[in-house]
Amino acid sequence: EKLDLQVMETRKTKLGLDHPDAMGSIANLPSIYSQEGRLKEVERLQEEVIEMNRRTRGCDHLHTLIIVGRLASIYWIQDRTEEVEKLELQVTEARKKKLWPYHQDTLTSMEN
Repeated sequence: EKLDLQVMETRKTKLGLDHPDAMGSIANLPSIYSQEGRLKEVERLQEEVIEMNRRTRGCDHLHTLIIVGRLASIYWIQDRTEEVEKLELQVTEARKKKLWPYHQDTLTSMEN
């Protein structure tokens, strides 16, 4: 975790917050925090990465949709079913448009 934090801070400082490598470093931390049960920190980081992705890549970019799906998983663990449903619906609709209705990723979103 300590090394991941150092890498993230260095990339944010040297490359800028909206650089894909900086966003990737931030996106790596939630998996570590999730394993430790630090769900509020995971949620905060996921929301931060979603906003950065929406700003730089767009709302329907596949990377953005993956992060939104991960946030929905965190909400699911917290039994926040209404928020899960809202996010999963967003992901499914965007994937239908971006990919196609019978693409494996779209079908997985529909299943979730």
